[in-house]
Amino acid sequence: MGYGYRMLRTDNARRSAMADEFTEISKTGWGGNIKNALVGALIGILLFFGSFIVLWRNEGRTNMAKVAAKTVIVPADRAEPASDGRAVSLTGELTAAEPLGDPKFLKPGPYIALERRVEMFAWIEEKETKEKQNTGGSTTRETTYRYKQDWTGDPDDSKGFRHPDGHANPPLAFGSESFTVPSATIGAYAVDPVAMVLPGTRRLGLDATLLNVKGGGYALSGEQLFIGTGTPDAPKIGDVRVSFDVVPSGIRVTAFGKAEAGALVPYLHRGKDRLYRAIAGTRDEAIAVLAREHTVTGWLLRLVGFLMMWIGLQALFGPVVAVLNVLPFLGKVGRFVWGFISFGIALVLSLAVIVVSMIAHNIWALLVVLAAIVGAFVWLRTRKAKAAPPLPAA
Repeated sequence: MGYGYRMLRTDNARRSAMADEFTEISKTGWGGNIKNALVGALIGILLFFGSFIVLWRNEGRTNMAKVAAKTVIVPADRAEPASDGRAVSLTGELTAAEPLGDPKFLKPGPYIALERRVEMFAWIEEKETKEKQNTGGSTTRETTYRYKQDWTGDPDDSKGFRHPDGHANPPLAFGSESFTVPSATIGAYAVDPVAMVLPGTRRLGLDATLLNVKGGGYALSGEQLFIGTGTPDAPKIGDVRVSFDVVPSGIRVTAFGKAEAGALVPYLHRGKDRLYRAIAGTRDEAIAVLAREHTVTGWLLRLVGFLMMWIGLQALFGPVVAVLNVLPFLGKVGRFVWGFISFGIALVLSLAVIVVSMIAHNIWALLVVLAAIVGAFVWLRTRKAKAAPPLPAA
């Protein structure tokens, strides 16, 4: 393996203004490429058959918007025993039973939940690989490793870098963490915020009165708390910035669940699909949010299933492409042609699975299709009987 190094350095220690690049060149022979392609083909088989499972199960997902729309509307200001055991919805203010804070940084305040988000100014490794097919079937691979300084919520352990020298990241003294009040209410109903799916968070504006940080070494910068030896405008490796996202107490929500002795608890639809959620806004707005999420998730899973099928089919042809790469031109043509063909196959199969699954998971559609099949069979038998010549007289 040959190595080529190209160094880019400046005296500015901020973000991508300082970056190191290392380029490594390696070569894989024709036999190695065929072996790798065979392994890829096995993975392709798993992707291909896995795509059927993804597409089929996706169409059978429960539309929780429809479940929520069938819940009984109850007033939030009083608990009605007659509603116990039923799936209900109620609209009111979600109020924490006690203040909530971050023991490390934030004084207790009127929050249902809060998320401490920690970022460190650290070295980040980026990897870029370029491949060139050679006559004879071998491949030349040029891999470039770039190292830059930037803020990240998940700093890498620099021991795992390809080139760790000069790119050391110190360990985080503390990380991101979530906090939730143990109990809350919506009007007269007690709820469990830890078990409930809560509304989306919003960024908390920070000032000195909200913090319980003592000593020096920190500074407020907008909505963030900066901690380190540098400054917010000129950070150093290892410096940290902390921000908070909160669900404020008193937010008006519509909640869905099961009424039980003055409390709202999780509701299980048909014993498997859990509905226990608070969404900001009115009941109609909350149901619209659930419907939108169901639609978006459905289309994303359809796309994922299609891509799994297409990539799987392409991988199945990988060994043939590896053989054709003896002449790079033939390999490119084979890859393009099979990519086009496999796209069409994946599209047709995906649509077929989606349609069949939609029918199979919809009892009324299934009955209509079965009735149509039976009707077509009877019609064909009747038509065939009429067209048959009469039997000769004895």
